[in-house]
Amino acid sequence: MNNLLNKTSRVLAWTMAVATSVWLAAPATAVSAAPVYNYKWIDQTPNTITADGKAHYVTALQNQSVTLSVTLQNLSGTTIKGKTSLGAAPAGKQVPIGTFGIGTSKPQDNTPSWLDPSSFVLNNNRFVYYDGADVPNNGQLTLTWTIKIASSAANGTYDLYVKPVFEYQAWTRQVAWNGKLLQPTVPISLLGSMLAPLLPLMAV
Repeated sequence: MNNLLNKTSRVLAWTMAVATSVWLAAPATAVSAAPVYNYKWIDQTPNTITADGKAHYVTALQNQSVTLSVTLQNLSGTTIKGKTSLGAAPAGKQVPIGTFGIGTSKPQDNTPSWLDPSSFVLNNNRFVYYDGADVPNNGQLTLTWTIKIASSAANGTYDLYVKPVFEYQAWTRQVAWNGKLLQPTVPISLLGSMLAPLLPLMAV
């Protein structure tokens, strides 16, 4: 039975990508600061983790749909608004400016060939857009979306890197639990779980 599962299953591991490292600093005055487009990882599902503690993973079959979700803390310095509340997309844009969503990463805006096109809501590289109540700075939000394994996906392990984006404004940067942006040079397994299990090793 185990051999049969090995021949028919596909394993998906997914992680948030890291970005440029800078220090976080509060504004010196009460003047409104420009958005910094940061976030902190809080949780994700499915939450089955590999034995080494470095991966959230899913085992799925061809043509099978898998629901993923991520909970983030908004540290962008601005309010995240739902897509609908932002109004219509301006001329030449596909969605309203500033729409908050989850896109593919590593490389940015790539289209994973092992995913069915129905996994995406836009351009074969956007999975979901937030469309709930306003989320102020320091507030939390959860985004949930469903991907589908392509019928042509071969047996094997597939890594899915995703990253939040404010459309037409900026890709976000992940803040570690110690309040600093994650270093781009920190070695991470391709089966990383948004780096959460690795954070105790990153104190600087």
